[in-house]
Amino acid sequence: MAKGAKERWLKNNYASVKVSIRQDIVHAFRKACNERQQSQESILKNAMIDYVDMEIPHNDKGFETNNKNDKRGKRRKNVADIISELEQVLNAEEIYCDGIPDNFVNRKGESEEAIEKLTEAINILSEIY
Repeated sequence: MAKGAKERWLKNNYASVKVSIRQDIVHAFRKACNERQQSQESILKNAMIDYVDMEIPHNDKGFETNNKNDKRGKRRKNVADIISELEQVLNAEEIYCDGIPDNFVNRKGESEEAIEKLTEAINILSEIY
């Protein structure tokens, strides 16, 4: 889209909101948004939507706008994050399993089954993207 066309489209479809807020609040808000990997715009937009009790707008493909899974790249990253979490859980379970005395047969079996299922889940998720 040409620069002029984009500017006209933005002017026809969006409005700016200008507010003055104490700097300490703004800095804390920006820091929280960065830590949570969320845009300031999406947080403020959702607060406005909640305040006026409005339905969340959807794009022409049926996704919520600013949905964290609306683009394939975002879904790929989210699945990679889930895999990373599962790998950490798997690692902790393996350490736990190694420390179980041999006479605790039930605990050892349950832990080994958990390790097997976690490994299977990680492999399945890894194959998706």
